Amino acid sequence: MVQHLQADLAGATRYIYFQFFKFEADDLGKEIGELLIERAKAGVDVRVIYDAVACWYVPRRFFRHLQKGGVKVLGFNGLFSRNGIPVNFRNHRKIVSIDGAAAYVGGMNIARRYCDGVHGGIWRDTHLRLTDPTAIQELESIFLWDWTECKGDLQLPQHLMEVRSPGRTNDIENQKDEATLYHSPIHILPINPTDKVMRMDALICYMLHHAQRYIYFQSPYFIPSTTILSALKAARNRGVEVRLMLPIRGDKGILVPKATASHYDHLLREGVKIYLYRRGYMHAKTIVMDDRLTSIGSANIDPRSLRLSYEVTAVFTDGDTALQQRHIFEQDMAECKYLTLTDWRKRSFWQRFIEQFARLFEHHF
Repeated sequence: MVQHLQADLAGATRYIYFQFFKFEADDLGKEIGELLIERAKAGVDVRVIYDAVACWYVPRRFFRHLQKGGVKVLGFNGLFSRNGIPVNFRNHRKIVSIDGAAAYVGGMNIARRYCDGVHGGIWRDTHLRLTDPTAIQELESIFLWDWTECKGDLQLPQHLMEVRSPGRTNDIENQKDEATLYHSPIHILPINPTDKVMRMDALICYMLHHAQRYIYFQSPYFIPSTTILSALKAARNRGVEVRLMLPIRGDKGILVPKATASHYDHLLREGVKIYLYRRGYMHAKTIVMDDRLTSIGSANIDPRSLRLSYEVTAVFTDGDTALQQRHIFEQDMAECKYLTLTDWRKRSFWQRFIEQFARLFEHHF
């Protein structure tokens, strides 16, 4: 994904909208930062949003360097922001749009580990490069809404008033085949903590209720709401095959992965097939259903993403993308440990105790 992104950034002639939950000042971050500065000096309107709390450890001089180079930089909702947004509301979106010709959305942030992996292996993620004009405009609208929430300028860029010719393809990065979606709409779903309806929760429940044959999930965490659990149980009662792929080890200390593991016994008893990814860290946030509906975005299946974070996901309603994502899931299964109820119940008393203790706090993660 990074090579395609860098090529698109280098070719920008009008504007770059660049938003990530984490934008780190490692060698990759600095390389992309210099590319953004180079484009800004060439007269391109370059705007960057990062989450101020998620990037608290990133040296301020890194973002000041971007600003001195002509890049417009805003941190979203810092600890001492005065924009009226509760500090617990974080912006977890990952959006890039370049000249209205290409856009990116998915699970990756800007940090070297997303390319090189972690000490336990590769960093397994899914990110999209979109060229559909309607999807790009929707992503830009979300970005500009976030820009105004950061107390940026309110003036709409001129390009939003321009008429664009229709595009034809959208690519799942790192895959050989392209999914042609010209005849099947792509829906960009923004998830905001201020919405009256929990949109990601509603999307997952919709897919579970309408699944007829199968539904496959990839997620770093699985701490579902009671409505999702009820919909999942109803799907299993109808004979729908439910597969869940999670990392074999977590990246957020001990409590979050243990809270996820506290649901395994119930899920396995319901007949959910659980696959623990062991080649590295599973960070993808994907859902595919019945070879006809696919969701790929930034939202995890946990209380923070469902209730407290600004997220975005792309929903595809065509069979080609669904088949492609199903094949990706099946390929990833070769790198997983298949968890059985018998094996799971062999864990120690202390493991069970820690899981239940972590579950007490799962709605506070």
